[in-house]
Amino acid sequence: MCPGFFLILLYKVSKLFFLKNLFNYNPKRLLVCTEVHKSLANLYYFPSVGSHLPNSRLLHHNSSVFIEQPNFIAGFTDGEGCFTLGLSPKKVQPSFQINLEKCDKAILEQIQKALGVGYISRMGTKALKYQVGAIKDLEVIIRYFENNPLLTHKWSDFQLFKQAVVLILNKEHLTEQGFKKLVAIKASLNTGLSDKLKESWPDIIPAPRPLLPLKTINDPYWIAGFVNAEGCFSIDIVKSSGNKLGFQIRLRFRITQHIRDELLMQSFADNLNCGFIEKYPKGNAVNYCVLKFSDITDKIIPFFKQYPIVGKKSKYFSGFCEAADLMCKKQHLTASGFERIKQIKEEIFTNE
Repeated sequence: MCPGFFLILLYKVSKLFFLKNLFNYNPKRLLVCTEVHKSLANLYYFPSVGSHLPNSRLLHHNSSVFIEQPNFIAGFTDGEGCFTLGLSPKKVQPSFQINLEKCDKAILEQIQKALGVGYISRMGTKALKYQVGAIKDLEVIIRYFENNPLLTHKWSDFQLFKQAVVLILNKEHLTEQGFKKLVAIKASLNTGLSDKLKESWPDIIPAPRPLLPLKTINDPYWIAGFVNAEGCFSIDIVKSSGNKLGFQIRLRFRITQHIRDELLMQSFADNLNCGFIEKYPKGNAVNYCVLKFSDITDKIIPFFKQYPIVGKKSKYFSGFCEAADLMCKKQHLTASGFERIKQIKEEIFTNE
């Protein structure tokens, strides 16, 4: 029997032990299980020890294994997740959710499978929502992100959300004072109070928003998860009098975040060993950007082939890689090569 069979079996057994200790919450065993699970996942996902990059068939076949990596989910949640608190006189509803387009249903299904709680429902005709609302299930979510921390300022929302869930677990929301505490938490959570709640609680003082401790990126799976949520691969075609075809082609990798996460954006540059930070002259946004062609071909593309882009965004990455390959061969300087890159941009990046 082939060695790969035993490797897959070991990986799946380690996953069962990981989930068991997550739900029973034994910290020491959970730490050991997590490290074993990660190590086996690396071997399972990248079986050729001497090979720098896995082949495309393996990437596609094992994408579900990759998505289930705890830090991938943490990074993806930092980009797409949301911790909410619904309040009304008759109902208190904390909720964790991730909203995606319908074409990315498989991503939500794998996250749901990995977390073991929640459900997926429609949002109109083009989107889906993965949601966890039951208090006992939210306890699982809280333990999960305590063990696989968020790195952006969404961590502060998570801390406030956790405070709200604890109040509800202790039945404090059934008292006027407890409900007032929830209103104060909601005032500091996400976009704050609705106009209706502001009218009902005009004198509410927002709960102190926990300050995000200085965090740096130390896990490639978190980078992959975050870029799958927030990253952008683009092909720019601009007029150029110095080019015989009259146009210049530039590839760009970019992540845009609120200015409050500027230090985290710098951490991308440090980890990927390329790129730069640019601030918008107006507004509250900051970009991590990679434009240098050799950095894109030697660092960005190899990294995201090893820690792949999945779902709808994978087609953008595929087109991005094809354009880079044509440019490496100098075919973008020919009429046929230029037209092919232009076609990629129009078919993949322009048409939805």
